[in-house]
Amino acid sequence: MMNYKKASLVTAMIAVGLITGCASDKGHSQGSSWIPETSDSLTVETTPAGAEVWIMGKREGVSPGTFPASLIFPRQYRQEDIGLYGRVRLVKEGCESMMLPVSTQALASRMKVKLNCAAPAPAPAPIASQPHPVPVASPEAYRAPQVAPASTPAPAAMPSTAKERLLRLEELRRDGLISEEEYQTLRKRVLDTL
Repeated sequence: MMNYKKASLVTAMIAVGLITGCASDKGHSQGSSWIPETSDSLTVETTPAGAEVWIMGKREGVSPGTFPASLIFPRQYRQEDIGLYGRVRLVKEGCESMMLPVSTQALASRMKVKLNCAAPAPAPAPIASQPHPVPVASPEAYRAPQVAPASTPAPAAMPSTAKERLLRLEELRRDGLISEEEYQTLRKRVLDTL
């Protein structure tokens, strides 16, 4: 008998809870969800702080901040905003935008979000207080460098006597450096100087 009474009591409590839940949902538009009566706001904290908080397509503030649950779960909203219902969008320059669903647990406690941000650029190295002297180059340093002409072998010292010149001509002909005709012409010139 006692078990029957307990079971009836539990069944009655569940029925009352279901009826109360249905009654509290009455009047909500399509897509609404049940919100605990004790949670009437959502606190949003982001790392880094200062992210814009967008609710139902409108910028409502920045993080950290507390926002009414009625903004996140409005009783009436346009059909085209169904994808925004029960969600919070976080936007911060240099970070990836995030669209997050709001759970009843987040309403009961708070929503803590770490944003995915690009690594900041390294800070420039500090400049010494005493400037280093900059050497001043002479005007010659700014002129185009002079390029030496391709080096040609220095001509062998001309023999001073006619005999030495004739011997030199003989060597050039033998080595194939001058033709027979050139040899005869140059030999005649040497002989004409005698």
